[in-house]
Amino acid sequence: MATIRDVAKRANVAKSTVSNVFSKKKEISKELTDKILKAARELNYRPNYFASTLVTKRSRVIGVSFNTDTTSSTDFHQNMIRGILSVCDERNYYLLINPSGKKRKHFFPVDGEIILNPETYESDSNDAIKRVWVGAPPLNEKEGAFHVDNDNVHIGYMVTDFLIKSGVTTLCFLNSQETRTYAKERKNGFDQAIHEQGHLVKRYRHDFLEEDDPQDFAYQIVKEELIQGTSQGFITDSDIMAKGVYRAAYECGRRIPEDVSVIAICSGLNTSDVFQPSLTVVELNELRLGQRAAQLLIDLIEDKSEQTSNNQQIESFIKVMKSTRSFPQKTKK
Repeated sequence: MATIRDVAKRANVAKSTVSNVFSKKKEISKELTDKILKAARELNYRPNYFASTLVTKRSRVIGVSFNTDTTSSTDFHQNMIRGILSVCDERNYYLLINPSGKKRKHFFPVDGEIILNPETYESDSNDAIKRVWVGAPPLNEKEGAFHVDNDNVHIGYMVTDFLIKSGVTTLCFLNSQETRTYAKERKNGFDQAIHEQGHLVKRYRHDFLEEDDPQDFAYQIVKEELIQGTSQGFITDSDIMAKGVYRAAYECGRRIPEDVSVIAICSGLNTSDVFQPSLTVVELNELRLGQRAAQLLIDLIEDKSEQTSNNQQIESFIKVMKSTRSFPQKTKK
């Protein structure tokens, strides 16, 4: 088995130069780097990962914590992981998905961590680990925390405004858990749209998720609303909740979109295949969210964070499908 000494001898350079090429601890010229890599390929040399970690004090591993039970992860999360993986591959990092949910015990040395689904308050205050939040950071996180997010206040406003302008006069917003930072921001946007266009809204309702099954949570509330005939438009936090809306509408004999409109904020599914009629959703660009979070974290690890803002937003827009339509507004006689 070839050693670093063999590579140095073949390339006619010092061992330390070979070490710097593989550890990237010091800048080495492209010409010399190519020469050393060529020698390594000829000798079939592979650097010792654990020895390199001891020298560089870096594992070249980043972690991802779902901040929830991984069995509750959605296609949205899987798409975000794909984005993170693409950057890891590009920048030569490994990815570790933390299976312990909120108990973020780092059983393997990681250089930094991406945290999904941040809550209003987080108990983990390990400042030794560099981290990037996907979503607004917790209130008890230090000022200037790095995060990547959509504009969730705008999203809450945008979906509410969309339904109101389409003629919906009775609204129901089924939000995520109140502890999620993005959930409160989306409610603020919802409230703002209601306040500005209250003269067009007869009735509205907002509920935070309070149980483990979001589909059943939505089903129970929507069935109650439809039986009472009090809601005409439904905003759901996710496509999983939207399944509950569709089920309740079917059982109550209501047609989508003829009788009710449905729009989901978070969706990782191909709604044309899963929902009939196809579900109108907010395109959050989860792949880009994952990519930007990974790029920002690795820049932090490699001390390049001065080049970027600590708060990076990814644009979002409504992808109009067939679960929403323009409701005719009644004109006064």
